[in-house]
Amino acid sequence: MVNILERLIEYIKEHNKSFKAPKGNNPCMCPICEHPDGTAIILPTVYKMLCQNPACKSGGNVGDIADLVKHYEPEKSHFTRPEIIDYLAKKYNIDFIEQNTTDIILDYYESHNFDLVPVGSNQKIPIEKGWPTKNHKNKSEWKDWLGDNLNIGIKTGKVSGVTVIDIDQFPTPPEILALLGEQQTLYQRTTNGSHYFFQYEADLPKTRIVDLKIDIENDGGQVIAPPSKVDDKERKIELYEIQKMPDELKKFLLEQTADKSHLRPLPPARPDDVKFNLDDLKFDGMLSEGNRHHNFMKFGGLLRKKMPLSQVSYTLNMINTYLTEPPLTPVELQNVISSIDKYVNFDEKELAYQVLDYIDKVEEATARDVREALEYKKDQIDTALAFLSKEGYVVRKRRFFKAIKKMQWREEFMDSDLKIKYKMPYFNDAAIFREGDLIIIGAKTGVGKSHIAVNIMKRLIDQGIKPKYVNLESANRFLAIAKSLGLKEGDFDWVVNFSPETMELDDNSFTIIDWLLPNDYAETDKIYKYFAEQLGKHKGILMVFVQLKATGEFFAPNQIEMFPSLAAKFMYDDDTGETGGFHLTKIREGKGKERFGVIPTVYNWSGKELLTVPEHEAKKQGAKAKPKTESSLETIEANKEVSKEDFM
Repeated sequence: MVNILERLIEYIKEHNKSFKAPKGNNPCMCPICEHPDGTAIILPTVYKMLCQNPACKSGGNVGDIADLVKHYEPEKSHFTRPEIIDYLAKKYNIDFIEQNTTDIILDYYESHNFDLVPVGSNQKIPIEKGWPTKNHKNKSEWKDWLGDNLNIGIKTGKVSGVTVIDIDQFPTPPEILALLGEQQTLYQRTTNGSHYFFQYEADLPKTRIVDLKIDIENDGGQVIAPPSKVDDKERKIELYEIQKMPDELKKFLLEQTADKSHLRPLPPARPDDVKFNLDDLKFDGMLSEGNRHHNFMKFGGLLRKKMPLSQVSYTLNMINTYLTEPPLTPVELQNVISSIDKYVNFDEKELAYQVLDYIDKVEEATARDVREALEYKKDQIDTALAFLSKEGYVVRKRRFFKAIKKMQWREEFMDSDLKIKYKMPYFNDAAIFREGDLIIIGAKTGVGKSHIAVNIMKRLIDQGIKPKYVNLESANRFLAIAKSLGLKEGDFDWVVNFSPETMELDDNSFTIIDWLLPNDYAETDKIYKYFAEQLGKHKGILMVFVQLKATGEFFAPNQIEMFPSLAAKFMYDDDTGETGGFHLTKIREGKGKERFGVIPTVYNWSGKELLTVPEHEAKKQGAKAKPKTESSLETIEANKEVSKEDFM
């Protein structure tokens, strides 16, 4: 919907010739009250307007382009929002699916317990390796895929309870149309034909009837579904209830599939999704009786040149089990492995592995370090290190030995880049957050980092998230703030830790460190590198509060902004501490084009509550519900234009 909302200024200019677009982030004329001083500001990520003129009939909330249609075109005042959006989409020639329509479609899929699969953008091929064995039945996950510009597919067969008849021609031939019957079932128009969804029929195979140009999509298959696009064309769907397949149609398909001459089994969507039966992989005669021992020795010797003996043993065991007829006995196989071990001229391999384990734990060590730690003779340690170097387990740099880290390469990524399932307090409108993200918030001495931190915790707790709070100061008053905000024991975990840069994070937790004080700011990059490694291992979110210089700058700014997905400074507007804001200095993955700006806030000293300006305005006006958005970006200039009386 952003493409339509971005036409806000263009639309106002069409109906008010005196309106001038704001320069940068400066205020502009309000289209409702038309105050000459320019009392309106545009929130850049959501393209909404606020007016700071107390006399404005908008009550401060002018709205977005859809709201202004009713102001400038009163003949459309009876239109619903989806109808207005549709009107604007046609007016500006924007290809658009109204969010409400998407929600209706996804709600239908969810209510029918469909299992969906992520598909490449504008494509038909699933991007998830091993997708037939994985399950995705959560609407919020599907919306994340659509937000990443992916297509979605519905798995067919028992897993979703549907059998789909894919007719690859349009219009549907009359003889097939007659078999489909007159009942209306879930139906989709495709690029060249139609999909008819019926209740699951276990008797029908997943196959293609070539002569009739009909695909039967059943167990192991998937079909692209709206709101996906293929060849830049939207899929259209009619959300009827899924019916039982007509008896005549099923009988016809069974007769057609019984004649194998005109069938072609449908291939899997990805070659690597083929499931092999290991019992079908025996090679007749290759490792048959009479040549087994010789071939095992030859092949094992080749493997041993590149692999540790444990891996050679595992590989030969697999070959012996699945590729040998008859297999070697366990004793015979162990004799082969022992013979292969002659390639290693070292009798104390157990010591070598002890040496490797020690070097891996301490990261690097000299030969002398190893001798003193393990208490072995010099010649034994030297021999072990020579063996480890030859085998590629360690590398020597001058006097130091380091363990070689073998890269664990992966192909899958759908489960490794997950967006968080809740709203990020204050920053939800500004950026997209994913599991494993680091957030850094800086503030000067006396600004109230703990007040901000506990308010963030409160917003998380309200969403069912139990945060973990790491406090640096034993005399901190954060517990008093928590009680003022209505938090109770059990809502969050907390600990006093004077060295949080060495702590281990918990899996999938939202951890807040209040605050971090490095012993040496020159080591800042190492501290945040450690945090990044912890997040890579445990996922979750880590939010770190840090001290700012008296000038308002980060200590070691070049190092501190390398790692976070979002960095911000919280600053007061004046000495009262009543108004201020989060000044965004880095956004890795923004929701709009803006990468910088200010999220203005108002602090309620009596209730210890930190509100965004829209939340504060809504509260002032007696709004019964929270604003639609958690936060809104505004500019420093616009924030300074707001008078102190508006916040009292």
